[in-house]
Amino acid sequence: MQLAKKTMFKKLSKKTVVPASILIAFSSIYSHAVYAQENSPYSRFGLGDKTPSTNIINRGMGGVASGFVSPATINYANPASYGFFQTTKEFNSKKMLNGRMVFDVGADITGRNLINSTTKERFPATNIQFSHVMVGMPLRNNWGMAFGVRPLTSIKYSQRANVLVKDPITNNIIDSAVANYEGSGGLNLASIGTGFKINAGEKLSIAVGVNGGYIFGKKNAASRMNLHNDSTEFNGVLYENQTNYNGMYFDAGLQLHTQLSKKIYLSVGANGAWKQKLNTTTERFAGTYVQSEFSGIVKQDTVSLSKTEGNIMYPSTMTFGFILEKPQINYNSTGWSIGADYTSNKWSDYRANNIADNSLKNNWQIKIGGEFQPIRKKGYFSQMNYRLGYFTGPDYITFNSKELKSSGFSLGLGMPLANYNYNMTRQASVINLAFEYLNRGNSSLPIKENIYRISVGFSLSDIWFQKRKYD
Repeated sequence: MQLAKKTMFKKLSKKTVVPASILIAFSSIYSHAVYAQENSPYSRFGLGDKTPSTNIINRGMGGVASGFVSPATINYANPASYGFFQTTKEFNSKKMLNGRMVFDVGADITGRNLINSTTKERFPATNIQFSHVMVGMPLRNNWGMAFGVRPLTSIKYSQRANVLVKDPITNNIIDSAVANYEGSGGLNLASIGTGFKINAGEKLSIAVGVNGGYIFGKKNAASRMNLHNDSTEFNGVLYENQTNYNGMYFDAGLQLHTQLSKKIYLSVGANGAWKQKLNTTTERFAGTYVQSEFSGIVKQDTVSLSKTEGNIMYPSTMTFGFILEKPQINYNSTGWSIGADYTSNKWSDYRANNIADNSLKNNWQIKIGGEFQPIRKKGYFSQMNYRLGYFTGPDYITFNSKELKSSGFSLGLGMPLANYNYNMTRQASVINLAFEYLNRGNSSLPIKENIYRISVGFSLSDIWFQKRKYD
């Protein structure tokens, strides 16, 4: 990472690759088995549950990313890092001889244990979700670019409640009903960015970068109500809202890398985005419906149907952080890094058609984490990188003006699958795993969530732009 000139992975044998292959196969089977069982009640508020904003290496370190640089992955959280993509200069020249291109893809398995604060009942829910796909490459020495797509938020909930139906004039109770609330959707970001590094001295480098992208997605919300009546069958009442979001989005970053001593390096980073407007199109339906075993929900009478154009103001965000590192310089030495980030999100900027949302509030998060690289021996476990992290801070969503406190820890592994050493061997393949566990909410709220997330990522890289010479 950072200013390290060498990243050490010994050549792997078939015996060492087998454990990793078994783990991949198990993850694939498990992911397929739990698909589409997600239920996150709080995702009905705001723009939904925020998905991780960092790659899988950083998630294993608690999400620390602002000052992070690695030749084996893409740090899309801070585009300044694109200026550090690995290159080799031509002999006696400043031109690039070749560079390492990186392909990074990942998926998340998220499990939730929903706990009813009153009855103490537990409701498990699990889901697999696409994490990101990114491609990064150097364009010149000290200049790189990256592009890809990833989710920003996720919406998936299904709730049922018994409600009382009142006469709108007398306010007297006239019946009881079952209400069902369902929602789905989320926002995604397709982006392309560039970063440029300036060597300001023998021991100091400064990099700046910017991402430009397009946010797109939707939020589907539906509520259905059926009266409790044993003698007469009534059609149910149905309300549907579907909002589509789209618009340009930009963020920027800065990194400063310096050598503190013969073996220790410091990286300081800052990245963020200003508040930005997104366009919306909302379709609303109100009417009646019937439901059958074979046809599902079938709309009957339409009471109202409308389509409106509008906008939202997506909030600003800012992150500051650092990483202190001792690089691994050869097979017989260890390497380590430790760092921290502070993130602030200004959700008071959020507006939907110029109207504030009282269920949203400014929030912050502190992240602490590190990585350890053992002496490289023949055993596979000595080839892996080990990561640990902790994070804490309230969610941006509130419920009845009460904040959702959130904190958790993370573990991570970097598992090489191909030869990758300081001579810049042509190909390098690494599996990155991260396990995150967090608590969201407390007993003062109707629902408390215990959440775990298993993230599996593949970082594949190869030497490109190789110039050939012939006699």
